[in-house]
Amino acid sequence: MEIDSLLDGLQSSQQLTRARTFGQLRAAISEGDGRLSVVDPSRLFELLKERLADSSWNVVHQCIKFLTELMPGLGPDLDVYCPIILPSLVLKLGDSMVAIRRAGLEALKAYHGASRNTGHVVSVLLDGMDNRNPRTRRETLRAFTILLASDMRSFDHIKLIQACINALKDDDDSVATAATDLLDRK
Repeated sequence: MEIDSLLDGLQSSQQLTRARTFGQLRAAISEGDGRLSVVDPSRLFELLKERLADSSWNVVHQCIKFLTELMPGLGPDLDVYCPIILPSLVLKLGDSMVAIRRAGLEALKAYHGASRNTGHVVSVLLDGMDNRNPRTRRETLRAFTILLASDMRSFDHIKLIQACINALKDDDDSVATAATDLLDRK
């Protein structure tokens, strides 16, 4: 089946069809030696952004798992198209479902590992620290420690330190604790 026709399944009104489509897309990545050939990558990433906001947690989970498998094979397109979905992925760090939070972090790790521009990750994580949801703020701080631990020297720390200082004043103690943990690791 042609990949571009599969993308129509991501727009189905049936959540089961949307979830199964991700299974088919993941199989296509495996068959394509880690790559997925799509005529219009921007359409794919716009659909992925929509599915990251899907009402079905299973569809969201399948979408994130697909992204994790897709990213390493994107090559130079990674830094062109992934910024479309990175803010939505950061929001998933604060999801109420642990499976979604873990999958979101794994997808961010996949992006960070394959990207030539860690600035995208740093930027969206900094934005995540301003989110209204305390869980998103806390998990974003934790993501910094995980994603950038080996790479802490490759970006400007001023914005991160300023964000951590603001997080230390957070009304939610778990956010302040996560900021302290991040500052202790620096």
